[in-house]
Amino acid sequence: MTSTLLFAFLLLAPAPQARAATSLPHQQLLRDLDSADPMVRLLALQGLADHVAERKVRERVIACLSDPAYEIRSLAVVTLGPVLEKDLNARAAIVKLFAANEEISINFSAMEVLWPWLATDPTIRDKVLSLLRGPIRDEDDLTLVDQAVITVTRAQVVSKDAAIRAAVLRILSYDDSWWVSSGLASSSAAEALAPLCRQADVRAALEAAALRGVSGARDALASCR
Repeated sequence: MTSTLLFAFLLLAPAPQARAATSLPHQQLLRDLDSADPMVRLLALQGLADHVAERKVRERVIACLSDPAYEIRSLAVVTLGPVLEKDLNARAAIVKLFAANEEISINFSAMEVLWPWLATDPTIRDKVLSLLRGPIRDEDDLTLVDQAVITVTRAQVVSKDAAIRAAVLRILSYDDSWWVSSGLASSSAAEALAPLCRQADVRAALEAAALRGVSGARDALASCR
């Protein structure tokens, strides 16, 4: 896994320095968001996560979605996740960032928090569909495709959206030994398509994937009714 995607996972686990930052006074953390040092801004943002329900803090975190450092933009997305149900401005800002973004960690974080609105927001749906259809050049791309499959599964749209169904079916049917051996996207695609296993093209794809060693496809066929 490259450093870009690894950072996306590390964002969810504050480092010892970050835990120290959380003990600073509330206003100090807000002031630290203006620091010229990206690490200071990052630690301040982590420290403010527990206060994001406050309007002033939330406004500053939304502003971080425009930070020049992608790490901070990605963490701002995660930090705002708990308030997106009520704060339409925060959600709109993340959707706008997601739609125009090519950075892997930001796309990953955005899908983590935006999936509840995939079925009703065409911008989110179109971006996730583009990621499902995207090229697989390395492990980071593969992991991002896997997250896109998980996202449409969570949103329960695979059976309702023909384009998404076709994209997930393509992922399941992709015949590449490196991809299959990774155990990522193909198994997730099998899980996403399991409820459709009685449909002829899906069943054929699941059977072919099972023969290639995709464990998720075997499980889907075993539970097919």
